[in-house]
Amino acid sequence: MEKDYTPEFKFQMVLQILKRQHTQKELEARYDIPPGTLAKWKAQFIENAPSIYQFVTYDTTKDIKNLSDTYMVRIRQLRQKNGYSQREIGQLLGTAQNMYARYENGRSQMSVRYLMKLALFYGVSMDYLAGLTEEGDES
Repeated sequence: MEKDYTPEFKFQMVLQILKRQHTQKELEARYDIPPGTLAKWKAQFIENAPSIYQFVTYDTTKDIKNLSDTYMVRIRQLRQKNGYSQREIGQLLGTAQNMYARYENGRSQMSVRYLMKLALFYGVSMDYLAGLTEEGDES
């Protein structure tokens, strides 16, 4: 039966091999690690290493359009799910029903102030409205 090694331990072992502080055989003997295990850990480490350099990049024209589409869909879904009319939500925001309808259908951009007010009203995060999170944000 193979021992249960922590990720930190595995990382430290691989790091020592990569830095040439110890050989694979030395570490296997010192820590009673089964032969070949360190080679497997090292291969996994090297295979997954490029993922640390994967940063989120934004194509501003595409991503802003996607985010605005997301908030429009979510404010409509939240309104319908909670049984409110566009007129009622417009009143909550201090705007006319036809203006609120323009926010939901994308003909006008909703202000951050209105989005914050709706997030508080519905009990969701701004990240949820913006489409940055998917689940666990709705009350």
